[in-house]
Amino acid sequence: MQVTVNYEVVEKIINIINMGNHTDYDQFLDEMQEVKELTGMTKMLDYYKNIYDYKQYCDILYKALNQIEFTTDDEQLEQIYINLRRITHNTARLNNKLELIKAYDFNKLEDQLVSKLPKGTNIDVDIFFAFDAINGGTIIGNNTMMLNAMFWPSEDKYLDLIEGILLHEYHHIGLKYWVDKTHGDIHSYDDRF
Repeated sequence: MQVTVNYEVVEKIINIINMGNHTDYDQFLDEMQEVKELTGMTKMLDYYKNIYDYKQYCDILYKALNQIEFTTDDEQLEQIYINLRRITHNTARLNNKLELIKAYDFNKLEDQLVSKLPKGTNIDVDIFFAFDAINGGTIIGNNTMMLNAMFWPSEDKYLDLIEGILLHEYHHIGLKYWVDKTHGDIHSYDDRF
């Protein structure tokens, strides 16, 4: 099992937050333009395309950073705002989360994962960290996992709490691997599956 981890989106957004000069909307959008092109952001935007687009995400993040009221009838957009506002005001916590993500050994759970999957499972996993503000973890395609950095612990003494989320998402990828291997490519699932 090969695990690759990409946290560029989180790193760039935290850098923007750390600079602290995000009150000018046009300047904020210029800084966020660099984030838009990153693979993690394009995957997140594609996954949530029926909920929000890049402009909406930037608007909500800008308002959250600046504690500007955001009102909407859309509960999911409102939840994104609440979660982004909750986390972005504490830069020390954000910086700690990023450092713990960078230092984490994502392969250390391989034995637990492999012991629960059929012999011969050979999966490569790509992990992209984002601030999606909705899910703790999401599977995209066959072997890509998107993790919400907001749910990552900000203190190393709580890192064991994240293992359940990681194993849950790893097992989704393992299930998809074996369903595809034994029954062909599954593109959509019925209500029973």
